[in-house]
Amino acid sequence: MKICDFTRSYIRWDNGPVRNDDRKPGHMPWGNRVRIKLDARCTLNDESTGKEETFVLIAACRSEWMYRDDTLFQDDSREFREVWTDTESISVGHGLAHSGWDETPTKLADRFIDSGVEVNFHDNARELEDNDDAVEASLGSLPIVARTEIKDEASGLRAVLEYPIHTMNFLTSKQRFQVDTGPLIFPDFSRKTGHWISLFAVAHTCYNTFDRAEFILRRPTPVIREGVTVCEAMNYSDIRRLPARNRLFEIGA
Repeated sequence: MKICDFTRSYIRWDNGPVRNDDRKPGHMPWGNRVRIKLDARCTLNDESTGKEETFVLIAACRSEWMYRDDTLFQDDSREFREVWTDTESISVGHGLAHSGWDETPTKLADRFIDSGVEVNFHDNARELEDNDDAVEASLGSLPIVARTEIKDEASGLRAVLEYPIHTMNFLTSKQRFQVDTGPLIFPDFSRKTGHWISLFAVAHTCYNTFDRAEFILRRPTPVIREGVTVCEAMNYSDIRRLPARNRLFEIGA
């Protein structure tokens, strides 16, 4: 089984010189090449047709002006974060307030001179079979990568979420563990869209068994003052508790 090495996996692009950006103060008109690390992956499979596609979540950065000497961060600076495939992308980054959903992906060939997803894999991953294994691995210093499989019975779509575990809770006295980690991408099957890439929400996950998981999705969340909604902010507020198959892999054992 190939387990993603998130420390050596990236998206890359080359967008060439900028000729038509009239924003102020604006980028230097030189173009730019980019390498951004992957935070998570998700593979969707339609069991009725056999269609399968893998999506990656890129690490977040802030909106910026490129290569200027006077100012770099844009004000108001938004989160820049996207979901990619080999051919298309969609934004899942936001400012503080909700400004609407991106429903339609953009073709990478329309944005960049060259682009691609570079995924490298570990060749020495050991699956942790039970609580004892999970606790023992947590006592050590080697990385742990997880795979969580969920299924939507209505659509017949199966999703395998893959992500590094940044936070692991554990008790040696009880031989218990609890994952609390993110970010990852969660396919929200309740959304009605013709594009698989449009299903995804940025999320975190929490679980302490191998057969279920909770996810908390970043969603527009009402900010209420004296009983009145004054705005909607982007916050982790939508909790889903689902049957799941959680698999943990210790790297380098």
